[in-house]
Amino acid sequence: MNANVVQLVLLLVFALATVAVLQWRMARARNTHRHPGATDPGPHFRPTG
Repeated sequence: MNANVVQLVLLLVFALATVAVLQWRMARARNTHRHPGATDPGPHFRPTG
């Protein structure tokens, strides 16, 4: 296989895994209702004030 093809496949797999994890986290945050009316802010979230 070509090196460019290998890089393209790895990038595609990485992108799909990232999207899957993000959707899983969003669905989990929506199902738990731990923060009603708020979306999952993510690990880099800092409350202001």
